[in-house]
Amino acid sequence: EPVPGLQNYAILFGDGTYARVFFNTFLVATVVTAVTVIVAFPVAWMLAIMPPALGSIVFGIIILSMWTNLLTRTYAWM
Repeated sequence: EPVPGLQNYAILFGDGTYARVFFNTFLVATVVTAVTVIVAFPVAWMLAIMPPALGSIVFGIIILSMWTNLLTRTYAWM
């Protein structure tokens, strides 16, 4: 049974398995963040320089693609 205290941190950081999991998590988060910035910045810049009417349509298409999973789950529950 777990006991509150600092010894739990010693177990957590002393075991190589947890350190590897933390490293992998940090690595994946860093790569995903970098890829997102690299992809999203040009899209945002393109939307900023488009005429407002066209920008609204393109923005709507981008948002609609993000809603697809939510809409699919909603209709599946109906």
